[in-house]
Amino acid sequence: MSAAPTDAAGITTPGQRSPDNRATRRAVGRITRKLTRAKVIAVANQKGGSGKTTTILALAGELARRGFRVLVIDCDEQGNATIGLGVAVAEQDTEGTYYLLMDDEAKPAAVIAPTPHDNISVIAGGPKLSEVAAALASEMGNHAFLSTHVDALRGEFDVILLDTPPALSLLTINALYAADEITTPINPGVFDLRGIAELTKTVKRINSRLNKAIAIAHVFLINFNPRRRNDQDAYRFVKEAFPDALIDTADPQPDREWHGSGVPQSASVNSSQSAGIPLTLYEARAAVSRAYCRVTDVIEQRSLRG
Repeated sequence: MSAAPTDAAGITTPGQRSPDNRATRRAVGRITRKLTRAKVIAVANQKGGSGKTTTILALAGELARRGFRVLVIDCDEQGNATIGLGVAVAEQDTEGTYYLLMDDEAKPAAVIAPTPHDNISVIAGGPKLSEVAAALASEMGNHAFLSTHVDALRGEFDVILLDTPPALSLLTINALYAADEITTPINPGVFDLRGIAELTKTVKRINSRLNKAIAIAHVFLINFNPRRRNDQDAYRFVKEAFPDALIDTADPQPDREWHGSGVPQSASVNSSQSAGIPLTLYEARAAVSRAYCRVTDVIEQRSLRG
């Protein structure tokens, strides 16, 4: 069988097979970067449907393409990040994140699953995570169970991405406590803006009550259309609330009125997830992928260099 068509960067064109062919492996593995200690980034927003998993997958794909060794830890009982990386939750003998949280003798290396994509590994989420909150409710230090295992993996990867549930739960607190920083995608709607307000409160509580220094380091708008008045208002709100964390996905153009920028809406998001291919590898030249590449540029500059 001939190899699937690729673009100039060696990335498989949309609608073709998963980009695990030789051309893509050359493109993805061209440079292998190595940090002495992995940066741990939780992608969080206390609102469902806010693009957390989409962001996890897009960042994982682009960082891996740039040569970073990426581990995704799926902390959501829906297991969407696991599935979106082409790994079926049903095929996992053990849901890895559940095992790490529930077994005192857990060994993280035993539940790291490969994916079809170079430089990306995953610790799977899934339905059994719904049992964690009740099972660990009375355990001492239950906020730090995941952190212990994440710290043990820092020498094996360059970036560890934590996909969090939408609601504030023990799983969310474990992910935030384990992270070095938080990345937050925001839909330009009133409920999502409330979600980021609630997340801000949660972060303050973690910092004060658990003696943890963590902050919302990166914020950007998704499904953004600069021509919509509501999106313009949301951009101004986010810019005022998070002036140092906001990521613009485009530069102002002198000949056009500037209303901000963000990741545009695209049908490619659902298509890539159905195919089990990170968006930024599935259709690298699409506007939505270019926007996520810009987000990755900023995160790399802010957090992965130094």
